[in-house]
Amino acid sequence: MDYLDGFADHLSAIGRSPQTVKGYVAAVARVLGQVGGENLSSVTPIDLAEWRRSRSGAARPATVNLEIDAVRQFFRWAHASGLASTDPSERLKHVPPDARMAPKWLSRQEQHRLLREVQKEVQAANTDERRSRAARGGALVALMLHAGLRVSEVCALDMADIEISERKGTVTVRQGKGGKRREVPLNLDAREAIQAWISFRGGAEGPLFPDGKGGRIVPRTAQATVSRLGAGAGLHVTAHQLRHTFCHELVERGGVSLDKVALLAGHTTASGLPRLETTVRYTLPSAGELVEAVESIEW
Repeated sequence: MDYLDGFADHLSAIGRSPQTVKGYVAAVARVLGQVGGENLSSVTPIDLAEWRRSRSGAARPATVNLEIDAVRQFFRWAHASGLASTDPSERLKHVPPDARMAPKWLSRQEQHRLLREVQKEVQAANTDERRSRAARGGALVALMLHAGLRVSEVCALDMADIEISERKGTVTVRQGKGGKRREVPLNLDAREAIQAWISFRGGAEGPLFPDGKGGRIVPRTAQATVSRLGAGAGLHVTAHQLRHTFCHELVERGGVSLDKVALLAGHTTASGLPRLETTVRYTLPSAGELVEAVESIEW
């Protein structure tokens, strides 16, 4: 399908990340294969509606909605480029979110266990290599748990993106999701963890987290670090779960308004305004909180 290459070039030209380009192209290829899209002009709104109906029962809403976004962008581009006579995706709507699928975050006790594991690794390190590894792990966790960065954003940071003084600090995300820039304040816990890593890293330029080969670490490496520390604490933890925890803590414990949480997390429109429909998920109760609510009324 030559038009998929053209679509990939279009996405790159409008600033989509390589990861997004790859995901969208793969999603469109799957959908077209299911609706018989060899001839784009033969795909009808009914075809896409039927695909949406069958897909809704087979995958999580977030997965289906990502595919819908990809299909919308593809047919909008294909129609504008003259590859399709119409845009059959114009009325294709997102599937409603599953109320049971609230984002998973760490409880206060689980956070304590994870951070304790980070500190244990730092205290047990008896060589420079182990001290460096422990400090890097602490900084990675801090940037996701205390600043809410996505794992891809953490890996893309340069030394110049971190500013820390005696009483305050900020991290600048220059290429967030959708190419949007934002600044996030760093609390004391985050500042101390990052400073500990920088003291081992040395230097004032280049990637904040170099890979030792002249480049920067990749998200898979950062995720492996989070998983290792989580396993040491008896937890199954993902990097994105740390980001969810940051947002949930702001809403539930910090009493921070949703518009501020949206700006800190990078949930914004193309014009930089808060996109609250994403952030509102953090007001939903977790499965554990629902269990506690029911157990609270038992005799």
